Amino acid sequence: HDDYKIVSLSDIGLIAKWNDDDLLVFANYLSTARPAAGAKISLISSTNQAFLTGVADAQGVVKFSKIGGKWDESR
Repeated sequence: HDDYKIVSLSDIGLIAKWNDDDLLVFANYLSTARPAAGAKISLISSTNQAFLTGVADAQGVVKFSKIGGKWDESR
């Protein structure tokens, strides 16, 4: 029996900040610390399905608004 692991290598670092209904995701390139403008960010459910996707703005920020109920339903 072989064991397998999924490994991801990326130059993009993510920071997420959550409040009652909104999630802010900040995406920056690790090599330069510049915003990762245009990066596609997806929220993945426990069944490995993307249920929300956004694109980072010029500052590298994606705002997922009013997701409280959507997040609960996807888990």
